Amino acid sequence: MKNLVCLTGVLLFTITTYAQDCMNEKAQSYIVRANKAIDEVKTDADYLNAIEELKKALTYAPDCPDIYYNIGTLYDTSISSGLLKDPENYKNAIKYLKKYLELKPDAENKQDIQDRISELGYEYEQLTRKSKKLVSFGILGGLNFSSFSYAVKQAPVIDNGMGFGGRCGIFLEFRLSDLISIQPGVNISSISVPIYYRYLLSNDGSGNEEYQDGNMYTSYAMIEFPINLLFKYNFGKNRLFGGIGTVISQTLSNGDGFDNKFTNVGLNLKVGYSYRKFFIEFGYNAGMTDISLGNDVIAKMNSLYGSLGLRF
Repeated sequence: MKNLVCLTGVLLFTITTYAQDCMNEKAQSYIVRANKAIDEVKTDADYLNAIEELKKALTYAPDCPDIYYNIGTLYDTSISSGLLKDPENYKNAIKYLKKYLELKPDAENKQDIQDRISELGYEYEQLTRKSKKLVSFGILGGLNFSSFSYAVKQAPVIDNGMGFGGRCGIFLEFRLSDLISIQPGVNISSISVPIYYRYLLSNDGSGNEEYQDGNMYTSYAMIEFPINLLFKYNFGKNRLFGGIGTVISQTLSNGDGFDNKFTNVGLNLKVGYSYRKFFIEFGYNAGMTDISLGNDVIAKMNSLYGSLGLRF
C-alpha cells in the first residue's frame, strides 16, 4: 500500500500501490502528481499544491482511507514545520485524520493517530485563544523624513529640502475582527527641515537690487497622536497590514529657524509586515493644516516615516 510516512517532521514516500478495491487510474495519476509536488517542497505553495492534488484524487477514490491519511499528514507536517501554521490547517488535519480512522477503524497506527488528533485539538485551542486577544500594545522606533509644501511663499523663503529626524512611540491595538483593528498611539518625534532663503540687501531705487542667499534649518520636537483603522491579512505567524487614519501633532519645542509653534492635523497612510511579535512599517503623513512660518510664509508639513517595533 502506498503511504505518506511522517517521521520527525519529514515526509517520506514509499512507491508502492494503494489497495486496489479503492483505487483507480485517475486517482493514481493525481497521487503521482502529489508525490512530485512533495519532492519539490520549498515554499508554502508546494505543500498546498500536493494537498490539492490529493483532494482531486479523492474525487475519483472517495472511500480510500490512505488518501485521507496522507492529506491529514500533509496538513500536520506543514503545521509542525511552521510553513502553514494557520488555525484552519489544524482543523483540516483533524478532519482528514478522523476520516481516515472512520474508514479504517482497525488501522495499525490507530492509537498514534488518536493521540495526534488530541494534540492538534489542544494546539488549535491555544492558537485561537491567542489570536482572539482583544487588546494588545506595542512599542516602535524609527525615522521621519519631512518637508514643507507652500500655499503662500514670500521672501525670504525660496525653497526647502527634505529633512530627517527620529521617532519613537507606543500604541494600543483594539481587535474588532480577524481582519480589522483600531490603533491609537502616542509618538515623540523630531524633525529638522532645511529652508533656503534670499534676503534683499540693498535697492538703489533704479531697479538695481542686491540679494544674499543662504540656508537654515527649522527644527522641532513634536508629540503626535495618531489613530488608525488597520486592515490585516494573517497567514500563520505572519501578517500583512495597511492602515488609514489621522494624526494630530503639536510642537513641544523649536530650535534654530522660524520662531513659532503650531498644531498640525494630517492624513496618515501606512503599510507593514509583521512576524510573530516583530513588525516593520512605512507610512506617509499628509499635512492638512496651514502652518505660519512667519514673514507671510504659509505651508503644510508632510512626512514619510519608517519604523521597527514589537507588539505584545
